[in-house]
Amino acid sequence: MEGMKAYQHVLTAPPERGAVARRLRGLTRTGQTSGNASWMFRECNSGCFRGCFCGCETPQALRASSPFRRSSLLASGFRSSSSMISGLCSNLASGFCFFLGVVLFWLLFPVRTMGQSVAPAQVDSLVKKVLAETRIDRERYKRVARKRSIDGVYRITTPEEVWKHYQAVGPDSLLPYEYYEVFEMEKDLAKKEALAQVALQSVKDEDGKRQWPLAAYELARCYLERGVVDTTLLLPYIDWQKNSDYHRIGMDDYGNESWGGWYNDAAIVRLQMMMYCKTGNYQMADSVGTYLLGEGCQRSCLLQNSEDGNRCIECSREIDKDEELLYMIRRFYKTEEECVNQRRYM
Repeated sequence: MEGMKAYQHVLTAPPERGAVARRLRGLTRTGQTSGNASWMFRECNSGCFRGCFCGCETPQALRASSPFRRSSLLASGFRSSSSMISGLCSNLASGFCFFLGVVLFWLLFPVRTMGQSVAPAQVDSLVKKVLAETRIDRERYKRVARKRSIDGVYRITTPEEVWKHYQAVGPDSLLPYEYYEVFEMEKDLAKKEALAQVALQSVKDEDGKRQWPLAAYELARCYLERGVVDTTLLLPYIDWQKNSDYHRIGMDDYGNESWGGWYNDAAIVRLQMMMYCKTGNYQMADSVGTYLLGEGCQRSCLLQNSEDGNRCIECSREIDKDEELLYMIRRFYKTEEECVNQRRYM
């Protein structure tokens, strides 16, 4: 009797219980109800006859083994499976569209095979060539000879005596003009580098402010031969305001003129270009060479008295070497620039 009451109560359930009510009405119409309806809808602790649908979760609620519960789980499983299949199809469609976009991009914007950048061996070969062909005008930086006491007599020492004193005492006790002589006679790279470092710290230029340019030049040569790079070593001897090598003249407050040292020496400029090349900064090396060694720059060896303005043979050879050097550096710069542009499309 209780079962029939519960059954009738569900049949007359309000619309909010529509899912269960519709299910039971359908079973009633098809004659599929059984006598265990009273067992499935026993009264719960709250006193209602709605079974597990009231949320009481008591042992007397609708069990998971009931045919209504199994049908609900099966329907939800069908829905989750269909959603998984639709999601998989959507992912496959997205992947196919992405692949098709990549193919179209490669067809519309073809990329050439990646070229190799400038090999270090090429730069080292150019540096060795420049070092072999570059000679600085040492007479520009010759220091005034001073007397030294030799056997109790103050006199200017000969190159042989300077060399003997250098081997006996070392580079620390040499006079400025004696460094000039020893630079020409010392052939050992390590000893010459140590000698240049001492001279650079102890000898000043004509203006009394800069360090001795010849010592900086010799030290830069030693660095390049060993593969060491210092792009700031030679910068004090380069003047960007004038595109020519010149002997600067200083003037004090009283109008007294004095020499301020040489600037933009071609040999120093070449070594500075090699320093930039060793760091891979070919654009800067090209800019320095073009401005200070290019065709438009003025050189101190220009025959000022010549009516046609021709240069001497030695200067013409130096200009040809500089043009060849600039050509090689521009090739390096162009090769490196092409590689960089190609990497942007990879």
